[in-house]
Amino acid sequence: MPRSKFQIAIGPERPTFRAVWMAVGAALALALAGGGCAKWSVEPTENKPWQWPAPRMSADTVVLEVAFLRATHEVRADVERLWSEVDEQAIDADLRRRLYVNGLRCGVVSSQLPSVVHDLLSRQAGTVDSPDLEKQDHDLTSRQYRLQSREGHRTTIATGDNADLLNVFVSDSGAVRGETFARAQCVFGLRSFALGDGRARIELVPEIEHGEPRNRRVGSEGVWRLEFGRDRKSYDALRIDATLAPGQTFLISGLPDPIGLGGAFFAKQNQESSLLVIRVAQTQKDALFESESPRTPIATPEF
Repeated sequence: MPRSKFQIAIGPERPTFRAVWMAVGAALALALAGGGCAKWSVEPTENKPWQWPAPRMSADTVVLEVAFLRATHEVRADVERLWSEVDEQAIDADLRRRLYVNGLRCGVVSSQLPSVVHDLLSRQAGTVDSPDLEKQDHDLTSRQYRLQSREGHRTTIATGDNADLLNVFVSDSGAVRGETFARAQCVFGLRSFALGDGRARIELVPEIEHGEPRNRRVGSEGVWRLEFGRDRKSYDALRIDATLAPGQTFLISGLPDPIGLGGAFFAKQNQESSLLVIRVAQTQKDALFESESPRTPIATPEF
């Protein structure tokens, strides 16, 4: 009797290694045949002008536009009338009084500049980017500047040329005293602080740099360091703090009848009056997107 043959199905038959690679090759061939050959699409650049890459700014940078405007005697009356459009109440009342007795006045205007300031800016054409004013010596009395101010870093804005001899009268607590400086220049020490909501606080101190440059010992935050430069007289009692939103402008000038520091900083012998304009153009710091760092270190798990 012939034996019966039994077949037991124990699962699908496994494909061989060669069969797998043949299937993969066939799939690739079909994909290439359907897709064809694609070319790189590159836009022509022959007609595009080359440009410098945009400067990278740190998160605490405040971009300020600075102009030192000179007004001749013909437009002096217009310059005096512009103060009706300036918010002088934005400055502390006691500080305004101290500034006034020293021949200075200042205030804030909105993004819409007074017409007389706009006209003076238009006549004084030319804006220069200056990303690092701390290491450069610029004459800000002749041009407009756009500067990138790092938070807390000191920058100087000159309001006049060097004088062989400078005599000034300063009013302090009701007493007036005279001071004399050799080879002197009037400047404002400027610092900026980004507030994180688009606004910036600027700090302005009237100063007089005098004498010959030399190595000086300078103390800061309990640390002494050597700094090469001229001696500096800072009038910290007249330190100005102003908070500005982007587009707002800070103005400071002397009085119509120049006296004291205001006369030394802004009055000229040819009856020209001057006006310092500082506008907040941009801030980088945004507290909304700042991640709060953990207060305790993260422990590394042990294995």
